[in-house]
Amino acid sequence: MRVIIFSIVGVLWGLFRSSGPLSESILIGKDYIFPFLFFCSLCIIQSSSISIKKVCNIFFFIVVMPNFLFGIWELFNVKNMHDIWFYEPLLSLGHGFASFNHFRNGIIRCNGFFVGTLSFAVTGFCSFIIFFIMRKEKYSYIKILVSFSMLLMSQSRIFFVGLLFFFILYLFYYLSKKKIDVIHTLVFLLGSFLLVLFILPFVSSDGSALGRITQWSNALNLLITHPFGQGFSSIGITGDNRADSYIIDLIRIYGIYSIVLLYLSVSFIVTRINSISYVKYSEVPLLLSISFIYILFFQSLLDTPILYFIILLIVKVKSRKDLYE
Repeated sequence: MRVIIFSIVGVLWGLFRSSGPLSESILIGKDYIFPFLFFCSLCIIQSSSISIKKVCNIFFFIVVMPNFLFGIWELFNVKNMHDIWFYEPLLSLGHGFASFNHFRNGIIRCNGFFVGTLSFAVTGFCSFIIFFIMRKEKYSYIKILVSFSMLLMSQSRIFFVGLLFFFILYLFYYLSKKKIDVIHTLVFLLGSFLLVLFILPFVSSDGSALGRITQWSNALNLLITHPFGQGFSSIGITGDNRADSYIIDLIRIYGIYSIVLLYLSVSFIVTRINSISYVKYSEVPLLLSISFIYILFFQSLLDTPILYFIILLIVKVKSRKDLYE
């Protein structure tokens, strides 16, 4: 019941805080509404006996490996915008393309079969975390190498910062004997974000890095001037007002309720995984999801497919002791 209320409040808050017509709010908010409803539907369905190891191996061979191989092909064959496989179809539909989003120093930022570098990068990021945790399993180091190569091929720097966050979180998890506290997790999450935001101007001077600092400054000002948010319409009908951070978008939509959403999300994840800590590799969905949330402070990753895979692992992992692997 709490999950249903949590989801309904999230959807209605975004819709009715909007200044535009209801139909426009629904159109803009559909990418934010769907994760709520998907999350709700999985939580109220009885848990099934999903083996974490098997599911992650299937994920690697069906999703990660094909995209890695296609990314290799892109490196050798994509030399300009017209060579990108989705460029012409989307251009004909009126979508704009900025070359810096697809090339750096004349080298393609690989997309794989995804329509976008970030989806390619976050898939490699999540795959790296999964198989680092499962590194004692057969062939895991090959999978780690493939996953790390995807990060290099994407040329997305923030994911390397995300890996550093994961390694510290991983150490913290084992030092606390695989039982971590919600408040401590939130403090570490927010503290790590603020630390990176603070040192960013000293280590990088490019527009992308400095632009994120400006966006976060504006988001905090918005939280003061519009504490209850501005609804889905604040994103714009075409998404032109969307920030580089998914968390900033939530602040603009929900205001202070976005803080409640963050707390409830982390609380659910930690409580859920702590309750099944006897399950082999139960730390995979825990550390994976917290690391993914950390990335959301710096990237939008709107409706990316890997999000639903993470949710699936959190709420559908097997939970009976007799199914321990």
